[in-house]
Amino acid sequence: MIDELPAHIESALFRISQEVLVNVVKHAHAQKVHIFLGGERNRVRLTIEDDGIGFDPAEIHRPERKPTWGLLTIRERAEAIGGQVVIQSSPGHGAKITIEVVI
Repeated sequence: MIDELPAHIESALFRISQEVLVNVVKHAHAQKVHIFLGGERNRVRLTIEDDGIGFDPAEIHRPERKPTWGLLTIRERAEAIGGQVVIQSSPGHGAKITIEVVI
């Protein structure tokens, strides 16, 4: 169990949460959003899951597609604190974004 996070990690996870929630409001048309924050020894994990319309994560990374600034910002913030982002979604099945950081 982690008692307290370093300030820069806490701040980054807060900002990531804000950006994910903005994306949910703008794009997902979700009825519910669940936010989980947990840690163990030297890891912290933030998971945000919605029941919205979902999307195909592979479509986001196609070269001819305009950048999705929200997801790009989320990934950059996570990488800046040594974190990794996993995006799970499919059309019609909501989305789940997990950020894991080694402290």
